Amino acid sequence: MDAEIINHAHPQSGDHIKILSIEVKDLVDEQKDFVRLYSTGAIELNLPQYVEAFCTIKVHMFPFDTQFCTIAMTTNQLVLTELNVSLTPPKFAKFRFMGNSEWELHNVSMVYHELTDSGIWGVPSLESNSKAYALRELIEEQKKMMKESNKGQLEQENEDEWDRIENKLDFFWIFFFEALNIANLVFLMINVSTPPPTIDDWLYGKNPVELFSY
Repeated sequence: MDAEIINHAHPQSGDHIKILSIEVKDLVDEQKDFVRLYSTGAIELNLPQYVEAFCTIKVHMFPFDTQFCTIAMTTNQLVLTELNVSLTPPKFAKFRFMGNSEWELHNVSMVYHELTDSGIWGVPSLESNSKAYALRELIEEQKKMMKESNKGQLEQENEDEWDRIENKLDFFWIFFFEALNIANLVFLMINVSTPPPTIDDWLYGKNPVELFSY
């Protein structure tokens, strides 16, 4: 808001008229004089903010009767410069606090935390639409380059993963065929060392297991 128009005779009456929502014909009044005010700096808001909080007294902590209650207030518009804290008795279940009337407020601590953004935010001053178009094209080009870079990196990671899998499969098949060759050699050695059965063995009906057991 750049300016306000108020009644010159009653500047504190609260009859403020914003200049952005008033027409010239509304200012033509012989019964009133108006003055135009301009803001030359930051406007300080002096509106009080009331916060009510309930602090639960931990009865099981007795006789250690010094307890702390926390009230958190967050605002991004008002600057907190003064804090008045008042202690009120409980409204409900008063019988639980009978004999504990010595509770008083001894100390109030205030802690300030400034939450700032991790990045740098800026609004460029553009003189024409051509610069805005060039800036938008530059941003789109940067986004496209970042997407292509991420895509290439992901494809390279996938190729490396497949190479590792293929190497493991090659090692497995080599081990498998070598195990088959060893099994075939052992089987051939057993067959060569075992004498063949005779005709009598077949005729007298020996157990096939017994035929190869001697």
